[in-house]
Amino acid sequence: FISSVFIQPEVLGKPNSNDKSPSIEIGQFFHINWGWREYFTTGGGISYPWRVILENTIGSIGHNTSEQRVTAFKQANSILLNLVTVLKDKAKYPTKAEMEEKLINCDTNTMIAQHVTNCSALAFLAESGGSSYIPLGPGDNGSGVLGDGTIFGTPLAYPSKWKPSADFYESRSLKVANCLVAQGSLSLFDISNSLGCDAPLTKYYKKSGKKGGKSPTPLKRGKALKSGKGRRQS
Repeated sequence: FISSVFIQPEVLGKPNSNDKSPSIEIGQFFHINWGWREYFTTGGGISYPWRVILENTIGSIGHNTSEQRVTAFKQANSILLNLVTVLKDKAKYPTKAEMEEKLINCDTNTMIAQHVTNCSALAFLAESGGSSYIPLGPGDNGSGVLGDGTIFGTPLAYPSKWKPSADFYESRSLKVANCLVAQGSLSLFDISNSLGCDAPLTKYYKKSGKKGGKSPTPLKRGKALKSGKGRRQS
């Protein structure tokens, strides 16, 4: 089940002897790097690259210290770590079918799921590239956008910029993240911290009655938000 959720290299954690310089694979930075060139007026002289990250189990790049690099790696793999932990409960997850139903196709709170989605995007999905990941812009320096989709008066064959729709890539790891919160395996507060994003608004929580509690207690669905009706993830 875990291998069906997370994209990982076949030689994860093993030395790659084929490289000229020895290396160990710790994860994957899986992105689409594509686009097109304009030929009608420039003969292919202007490129329009389209780049988007799908999943990132390495962590954001461009850090100054080894501590920051390790932190980014932990954030990118925090959902995997929590999934391994909860799957130790054989009574709750006896079969792959049970795992699929409870950890992929669970009911979620719409607004809480949006918060988890935003955090996940920064940690291991579309926005996880970091300061050194540069989504290259159009080769016309924005002229196609300013010219209402034209270059030198000629309509562009394709858009000069492209951003995928929300359903372009269905991330099973994101579904697991939402289900871990929906089932109470992780609080919204804890998953926010583990993914490295800001703590959620206090309206999602009620205060814990225990003294010295480190994290707030999630409200039951229906009390957290007036409009927070449950929905099933597709």
